[in-house]
Amino acid sequence: LQFYHALRSCKDQYISSHLNKALDSLSDALRLYGPNHVFSSYNGGKDADVIMHLLRAVFAKYSDERGVNVSPEMVYFYNPDEFEEVTEHIERSKTLYNLNITTYDNGIVEVRDNETVLVLPSLFSS
Repeated sequence: LQFYHALRSCKDQYISSHLNKALDSLSDALRLYGPNHVFSSYNGGKDADVIMHLLRAVFAKYSDERGVNVSPEMVYFYNPDEFEEVTEHIERSKTLYNLNITTYDNGIVEVRDNETVLVLPSLFSS
């Protein structure tokens, strides 16, 4: 929650408007769809790290306002050619931030009978 407030009180003229728009968008998604229907892909890259931290901040605020304890769900699509440093970063982040990361051995799409099919299973039952 402290991180959420630090982001909201950012004084940098360039980044503060972008941060607030991102936090507003994620807060709206959480409010509209609920914590069981908001998730992000996480591959350990810089962009994914930014989104992960923004989601953590928004989920902390949501939890505080409602007296619940929810955290964002992440999905990771295993890549056998991934650099070891990236894999270590993902595992370190998972432990450090107590992330809920579901790993899939296949990609998000595959070709079946000459047709591209979305293979991401339903993450949430409700």
